[in-house]
Amino acid sequence: PMDDYNNPTTPLNLEEEYGIVDKKLNDIWRGLPTETRKTLLSSQRKWIKQQATCNQDTNCLIEMTNKRITELESDNGR
Repeated sequence: PMDDYNNPTTPLNLEEEYGIVDKKLNDIWRGLPTETRKTLLSSQRKWIKQQATCNQDTNCLIEMTNKRITELESDNGR
């Protein structure tokens, strides 16, 4: 079908890049003090729900994740 030509497959390196930023975000999250995590939990849950707006678009997910990493780092004076 035509769709195959209209939607070129996403190169693997995007998936890998997402894996890397996702791991970085998780590492930052785990490194936060428990009290900080409690404070940020509701915003983190909201952020996770917002990921659905990317609709599995890896580029979108990478951008969102990098933005969240920046937010978490700035919130915690890094």
